[in-house]
Amino acid sequence: MATQLSTKQRSISIYCDYQNVYLNEETVSLLYNLANSLGKLLSIKVYYNPLDIKKFLEFHNVTCIDFPCSLPNSLDYRIFSDIIKDICQSQSPDIIILVSGDGDFIDLVETLKRLGKHVIVVAQSGNVNAKLINSANEFYYLNDLQELMGKPLTSEASTQLTLSELSYREAIKYLIRAVQTALSQNKSTGLGYINDLMRKSFPSYQGCHCIRTDNGIKFSRFKKFIEAVVSDGKIIMKDNQLFLA
Repeated sequence: MATQLSTKQRSISIYCDYQNVYLNEETVSLLYNLANSLGKLLSIKVYYNPLDIKKFLEFHNVTCIDFPCSLPNSLDYRIFSDIIKDICQSQSPDIIILVSGDGDFIDLVETLKRLGKHVIVVAQSGNVNAKLINSANEFYYLNDLQELMGKPLTSEASTQLTLSELSYREAIKYLIRAVQTALSQNKSTGLGYINDLMRKSFPSYQGCHCIRTDNGIKFSRFKKFIEAVVSDGKIIMKDNQLFLA
């Protein structure tokens, strides 16, 4: 049974098998959003054989673990080992988000559940073991997360969430301050980084389910919110980067 904790008490760690599930800027942001909707994100780790992804992922404060060993299932064993090590720490995650469709993780998922952890599996459509789906407390296809994050979650882990709305005007203030911060630090002002920065910097944004305008229009997707702000002339977007108007 999953640990019954309030939203503020839950802690989440994410482990991504990059060999099995391809990640890009949008999908990394969706994983952040999923974790933040459930509680406090402790860490996100991406495991990969030598690939040129570290530069992209470092914008998201992701721990990149280059594991070049060519032995069969060596990367899987490293993920297994790290998860077990992490849950034995003093700040042990209550929820494990495993981003992989590899059936080799079935025993790991069952072990974590016996230890009282709530396990969420996220996988690529068409590349997931059916038994892994059934073993998880929750399962999502990566390409469905965008739609799912726009709706109230209905699973056991999410029934206690207090979903709130943030006013459009307040969200714009947070957006402008986040862009100002990123620019002052010579950081990326791409949508993924700015969304992450807003969630880390503003508690009321971190806990919001959607952004609502005075006339009742709701934005549950960050990209749609940005499009509206750009249309209103409050911010400028060029080459997928945000700038002050």
